Amino acid sequence: MAQGRLHASPIMSPGIRGAPGAAPAEAELSRSSSMWHEPEEGPLWNAMKKQLYRSEVSHVKRIVGESLIQQNKLMWNEIASLRQMLTDFQEQNDQFSEGLRQQVQFRGTQHRDLLRRQAQIILEDVRSQAAACGHSLEDLVPEVREPQWLDFLVPKAASHSSKCELRCRTPTTPSTRPSTRPSTSSGVSGCSTPDQVTGVPSLPLGRQLGVDELSGVAQGIREALEAEKEALLSIIGEQLQCLEVEDARRVESKRSEPSTQQLQEFVHKLQDLTVSPSLRTLAIAGPPSPGSRGPLTADESL
Repeated sequence: MAQGRLHASPIMSPGIRGAPGAAPAEAELSRSSSMWHEPEEGPLWNAMKKQLYRSEVSHVKRIVGESLIQQNKLMWNEIASLRQMLTDFQEQNDQFSEGLRQQVQFRGTQHRDLLRRQAQIILEDVRSQAAACGHSLEDLVPEVREPQWLDFLVPKAASHSSKCELRCRTPTTPSTRPSTRPSTSSGVSGCSTPDQVTGVPSLPLGRQLGVDELSGVAQGIREALEAEKEALLSIIGEQLQCLEVEDARRVESKRSEPSTQQLQEFVHKLQDLTVSPSLRTLAIAGPPSPGSRGPLTADESL
């Protein structure tokens, strides 16, 4: 492998390897965008292809492996689709959440606040009585198991979905910047983020490469593509996780607050429970004996 081809240099534009005074025959060998086109196959491969003469591309591509190039291309397309899906999903959820927020503001009257506070006070009283009888609040008031009532009566400081959203950042494009690292190194970054993919060899200026040099270049490109592949797989996994978070966010958003009428009916039910014979009977009976406790009947729980 020729020495000097591994020196760091920026990714070169098409034809930059042709020296200013290159002969016409050499100029004809440089890549001409007006005469030769290949489909886009991922930014890393396309960037390296621009540094090769036309006659070199097919040889290097054969050594690198067309299947690897195509795999990365398909993963780039999949990431683009997942990004668009996630963006659309997030926008829909934002619109849905804004609609719910406006509904809550509309419902946020003093009367509703009083009803909620009244329900909370009665629930605490029922909870203490239930505990004295060896039962839980949920045994007597099954509604508190429902997320709609639980979230309304016992607000959470922060939802799980909002924490997950902080981890779902839009991934950046893998870097194609060359490195001074030898092409025989692994080329795999210790970080899963794609912008850490480096190790692409730079090429000598103004001349074609020999067969041995092309083999070395192809090996370096393959290692960089393998690193890109690992980074893309990581991004796909992260995007799928973000979609799951948005789905959970949508489900949680659908748990709208109870209406004022529902809240009034719930408070009336709690008031009836506090004076019900069933609750007094449980208080007189005391805690159940070990192993005898079972679920309350509909009449017992009202």
